Amino acid sequence: MACACPVCDKICKTEQGLVQHMEMKHGKTGVHQGVRTWEDARRQTGELTTGAASYDAAYVINDTDWDGYSGVWCCSFPGCAKTFTNRDGYKCHLASGVHEESLYRCQGCARQFRRLADLQQHTSSSGCSARTARQVRAFMHDAQHQPLMIADRTSYEQHYEATLNFDGSARPNPGYAGWGFVLVDDYGTEIARENGFLGYYNTNNQAEWAGLVQGMESAEKHGIRRLLVKGDSELVIKQMKGEMQVHNHQLKSFYDRAKALQREFLFVGFEHVYRGYNEEADNLANAGRESYRYSPY
Repeated sequence: MACACPVCDKICKTEQGLVQHMEMKHGKTGVHQGVRTWEDARRQTGELTTGAASYDAAYVINDTDWDGYSGVWCCSFPGCAKTFTNRDGYKCHLASGVHEESLYRCQGCARQFRRLADLQQHTSSSGCSARTARQVRAFMHDAQHQPLMIADRTSYEQHYEATLNFDGSARPNPGYAGWGFVLVDDYGTEIARENGFLGYYNTNNQAEWAGLVQGMESAEKHGIRRLLVKGDSELVIKQMKGEMQVHNHQLKSFYDRAKALQREFLFVGFEHVYRGYNEEADNLANAGRESYRYSPY
């Protein structure tokens, strides 16, 4: 997938190539500052960064670094004892950033990296942290469309980082009730799926709301900030979109919790789908409803 540099409009074939281009051509300090600004706008300070300060160092090779007796170049950086048989090797050593602070971290293994490109390469090759990979992907999307790298709530082009399908079920109605949800990322990879038993005398509407709340809590916990919600309950969807009011006091607590969660995101879109397009969440809700039969209590 071709990607355009937000600074010079250079077209790179991949996001990884774009990250490498930006850090090499425009400086890793500018990229790092952009990531920090992006994190702060999402209220996720430290999501990708370590907190270390960034600077673009300019290393100078001095004649004093040459050891004529041994015939090698000696690294003058305090604490580094490496030697090099040629000047170019020494120059590459200094330019590699080996003496600079680590600016980024992987949430999966806690490894730290000096450049965003190194972190991206790590997550793509190791599969260590799906969350970190998603966050780098979201940052790169925003960087291409918003040069200031500010994750605005009113989007230029809504890029959903994940999709949530939720459902609820009660038999009879009211009766035994359960909820379920499936959360997948923008690549269609599953992030989470859960279900549960709501109670012995609850309505289908209560179960639907429980599925929505549980799903939104999971999305927020996994670091999602732009979420598309899909459900086959037209009533719940319209109430969350503000097209209908919630009058039932039993549902009001669910509604208030869902709206409070909505404020934790940058953007949440709501879409009504027919039951046939919500089958996984429906099956999970039914399983949650029946789970009371297997309870040891």
